[in-house]
Amino acid sequence: MWLLAALAAGCSEAATTPVTTDVAVDVAADADAAQSTDGVAVDVAAPDVNPPDAADADVAGPDTAHADAADADPVNQDASSADAAGLDAAGLDAAGSDAAGSDGGGAGDVSGDAASDTLDAGPTSWTLPTCTTPTGAPGVAFGPKGGATLQISTAAVQLGKTYTMGLTAVGAANVLYAEHAGTVYHSTDAGCAWTPIGSAPTSPLRMIGAPGHRAYAFYDNGQTLVRLDNATVTTLTAPTANLLGLGVHPKQADVVRVGGTTGQLWQNTTAGSGLWQQIGKAAVSGGTGYRVGFSPLNLDRVIYGAMTKGLFLTTDGGKSWAAANFVGAITPQNLNGMNVAFSPVEESTVWAMAIDLNESLQIPSKTNGKYLWRSTDGGGSFSKVVAHLQVNDVTLTNGVHLRPDATDANVVRWAFGTCFSGYGTNLYRYDDGAPGAKLTWVNHPIAGIVEIVHHPAAPDLLVLGLRADDNPQCP
Repeated sequence: MWLLAALAAGCSEAATTPVTTDVAVDVAADADAAQSTDGVAVDVAAPDVNPPDAADADVAGPDTAHADAADADPVNQDASSADAAGLDAAGLDAAGSDAAGSDGGGAGDVSGDAASDTLDAGPTSWTLPTCTTPTGAPGVAFGPKGGATLQISTAAVQLGKTYTMGLTAVGAANVLYAEHAGTVYHSTDAGCAWTPIGSAPTSPLRMIGAPGHRAYAFYDNGQTLVRLDNATVTTLTAPTANLLGLGVHPKQADVVRVGGTTGQLWQNTTAGSGLWQQIGKAAVSGGTGYRVGFSPLNLDRVIYGAMTKGLFLTTDGGKSWAAANFVGAITPQNLNGMNVAFSPVEESTVWAMAIDLNESLQIPSKTNGKYLWRSTDGGGSFSKVVAHLQVNDVTLTNGVHLRPDATDANVVRWAFGTCFSGYGTNLYRYDDGAPGAKLTWVNHPIAGIVEIVHHPAAPDLLVLGLRADDNPQCP
């Protein structure tokens, strides 16, 4: 049986690597970390470190976005990328700019004259954690030096398979929220001490940070929607039974948009409420959607991902949609658009995980058609940057959670973990601007990393949400 609390001592570098040290070291550079191997990960003696996931069995199936490669759990569900990555060291909004700067009076008007955030923003600057290990919330860890080492919370996790998918920083300095096994936690000291503040209607949730003390959380592909304010957890009414994404105005915590299974968008009509108005039109007339991703810099820029239809982009809040082009795909629009994440640094950079369905049907298929793609034109076209199984230990699961870097538009992170044969978890870092090896990773002997947040005081200090698993195969 594997417990995060038991690993806290064995996997922690607290005694030798305090989180207040320099966090600007490359992920793969800290090869001396006691529990880690560097970017050329050791190949374990297992018959298949990439157990068949939903795409391997049926790439066009009805629920490929919500299955984990190792155990068919919801680890690879994703929310939009507008969380701590959009905060700078001064606790300001993403890139210090108005998300509506280019909305041109689009649907729902998210310009500066929208309802203002009246919440107390608190202190104006974040500080590094003064502790070496988080306490109080299960399944939370510090990852100094880009996750080269782990310092895992000492709080005991609930038995079974549980997740800390919900994890985010907000606009108020040193304030974070987390959700684990149905309990919501709050930290006001940069992530050191966590206090339970209430129960979540369902679990696991994904969280999106907002200005002030506000955050929102939702159940991926479900109807649960929650607002968090200081120590208050409020359940909101969702406008659709299948929430696939959520975006928050970077300066106005009361302005929220959500997206549903056909790419239809809604905006709340009353500040911070569960009352909604449909805006724009659906991206497609029917079918199965996987993701609705909002740019943290501009709520009018949205990408919708669907089964067999690829990705669709709107730049006017859903008034019009255009199919994205996948350069190098056998059929540029015959893809499963599994996931998408906008860079919080520049609006032109977008990351996506999509499956080239025609390539996946090739016998044999070296990649199963699965690629990480990058767009430099805001989501109009995408090019391949990482292939599934291109080398040993490089794994892209369906709908893998992508976390763009908080300060460098060239960098994105993701993780793959499994208990199979004690494999552990690889934390990947891809740097499109690197002069040498663009893809590096570090391996940790834990079941899974399911959320990645860049600490606003030092973006190379990661705050990580973990999976706990009492599967007998887990160490």
